[in-house]
Amino acid sequence: MSGPHPFPRNHPQGRIPAEPQVEIFTTPTTQAIPYRIPAIATAYDGTVVAVVDYRYSRVDIGSGRIDLHIRRSHDNGATWDDIMMPEVMRGDGDKTEGHQKAGYGDPCIVGDSESPRMIITACSGTPGFFGGTRTHHQGWARWYSDDNGATWSEPQYIDEEFIYSKFDKSAYGPIRGWFVGSGKICQSKTTKVGTHYRLYCVGSSCRQGSNETANWVLYSDDFGKTWQFLGGCDESPVPGGDEPKAEELPDGSILLSSRCTGGRNFNIFTFSDTRCGQGTWGQVAFSGSGNKGVTALSNACNGEVLLVPVTRKKDKKTMFLLLQSLPFGSGRANVGIYYKALESLADYRTPDAIAKDWDGRHQSSYISSAYSTMTWQKNNTIGFVYEEDTYGTSGGGYTIIYKNYSIEQITDSAFTYNPSVNGDSLTALGMGAVVDDVTSTDNVGTIVGQYTPEAAHLVNDAYSEYAAHPSRQQYERLNGIIGSAPRVKMGLERYYTLRNYGRGAKLYALYANNATELSVSTNRKAEKAMWCIVPTADDPEVFYLVNKAHPTSMVGPTLAVETRTVLTSNPKEAGRYRIVSTTQGLSKLQCINPTNATYPFLHLAGDNVRIVPWLASSPANNAPSFWYIEPTDVMTGIEHITLPPNPNAAATAEACYDLGGRAIQQPQKGQVYIKGGKKHVE
Repeated sequence: MSGPHPFPRNHPQGRIPAEPQVEIFTTPTTQAIPYRIPAIATAYDGTVVAVVDYRYSRVDIGSGRIDLHIRRSHDNGATWDDIMMPEVMRGDGDKTEGHQKAGYGDPCIVGDSESPRMIITACSGTPGFFGGTRTHHQGWARWYSDDNGATWSEPQYIDEEFIYSKFDKSAYGPIRGWFVGSGKICQSKTTKVGTHYRLYCVGSSCRQGSNETANWVLYSDDFGKTWQFLGGCDESPVPGGDEPKAEELPDGSILLSSRCTGGRNFNIFTFSDTRCGQGTWGQVAFSGSGNKGVTALSNACNGEVLLVPVTRKKDKKTMFLLLQSLPFGSGRANVGIYYKALESLADYRTPDAIAKDWDGRHQSSYISSAYSTMTWQKNNTIGFVYEEDTYGTSGGGYTIIYKNYSIEQITDSAFTYNPSVNGDSLTALGMGAVVDDVTSTDNVGTIVGQYTPEAAHLVNDAYSEYAAHPSRQQYERLNGIIGSAPRVKMGLERYYTLRNYGRGAKLYALYANNATELSVSTNRKAEKAMWCIVPTADDPEVFYLVNKAHPTSMVGPTLAVETRTVLTSNPKEAGRYRIVSTTQGLSKLQCINPTNATYPFLHLAGDNVRIVPWLASSPANNAPSFWYIEPTDVMTGIEHITLPPNPNAAATAEACYDLGGRAIQQPQKGQVYIKGGKKHVE
């Protein structure tokens, strides 16, 4: 079906004309086998290829048979071939755990920019995402086409080789579920290291032993034959993240856009060496109504992110336009596209900059509607597909709608497409301001995580070289120096205060009310507010927090949700904390032996009294999970702890210290002490 769509009951008829559209996959009745989860790509010859779930099971992948259906358009979406039902993408419905061919769902797709080659990947088999184990889990399948999507290869199953086995060896630990993000696979426009321009594919994991989720980005330099984790798989760029998408920004960095209630979570991977995939992730930033970002009212839903070079018509200024689709709401309804002008590097250098102050939006649907994705077509327009409850069938599926948009249509004629915009030139114009910010008093200081004065000199010198000969290579070198420049570190030789960032005008410091009760106080000079941060014997990047006033008391692990964290004198019951700090001196204290793995962070509750566990990523309330770790002038008496070469090696240092750092001649019965780099109890 094509042509203007009849006005739905809630359409503002008479004010907004209906837009041309095509129903490319129709779910006409609640009895029909439903369609869901669209993906779309543009092939090398200009063919537009759409692929969707055909859900015999009527539920998400992992619970029975789902096939993949394909349609192709050779005239930029005006007309479409008949539906293709490839035998190689047909599930058999076998629900045996670990059976890969049971079904295929949530596809993502891309067409190579230099050849007729295309790739589709999808979740596969059974059980579902949350129902798996390390040995029987949801799979990941891929198919290739070498004729612009006309025919497809047999499926290959690549989850064990490139996903599950990698986590087994990571600091993050084993996972029991992997879910590839549906929609568009991103192909770089500038990075070609191997046989093809680089691909970026995204997904979510489910941690072994819990329902904790996390987002990841994979990259491939051989068009999907092999995959590597961008930034590794030791620490997620969006902990707690839901279905994600990725896009390449003007400076070559990678934007991760993650589904969440109320809007999106964003993070950015900034390269220090693109060829080797080296660089760093930033800090997650939430985009929603509170910061004039993309707003999904009363819903969390998958959507697409796309970058387009443009000229702003009113002042002829060249820049880039970032697009993000999602249901505007309330609930899963009123799908449309937000847009944000990226005028300078300051607009896309950090996740926080991306998250705030979006410029406008265009509404595509005026009824119940959900997942969406888009592709840039050869005629310099956007192919946009989304799920719509056109016939009242959303209980099991949707009709998949295609619309064709120009940049003018989406932005109400404020912008127009301009292929000549150069991302490196735009980046160079703004890098001086970035360096000024990096070396400002907010980032250079004495708080743990901040740059040292020496770092500021290194960064300024590197910027001088970049400014004299700007290039992508010099830009990444500068990024590398910014990322590796000396920062304030924690040491055993002194005590620290931990001041909360998000509560009480930043006056509350972590405080031991007594030997077992943890709280906060404004009295940062008291011994009860001073902490020795002691590396564990088996991992120097994991720490115990030991109180000065109560030298046998350590912060315990995070407990159940809203349950107050306590102090303990039993080293076997002590909390083990990984501490990650930003250059603004904001640190998160993540418990790696929590009661509930979904809530691992030390967080000051709203009553400004209780220290409780909190989510890895919380859009509205994560500020109280950040702490300033500030050195005091009070010394511990410990200059160093000699760690053994491995956890089972014999200790070499004979001196004994109590947990307050004082040397002791002979430990007393029941006393916890440090000897040879390890904690002991007499």
